[in-house]
Amino acid sequence: MRDRYAQSIEEGLALALLRKHSRHEVEAVLHHLCGAERTKATLEKVLGFEASVNG
Repeated sequence: MRDRYAQSIEEGLALALLRKHSRHEVEAVLHHLCGAERTKATLEKVLGFEASVNG
């Protein structure tokens, strides 16, 4: 049986890259990998998560 993860690969990649790279650099990488629409949605989700964790 396959396990399902609550986090997509793009979200995990964005979170990992944001540790040492700017938002714009992460956005460029995601845009190259998955297109503009998915990049926007992923960044909104990830940045919202970071904001909720960091206060």
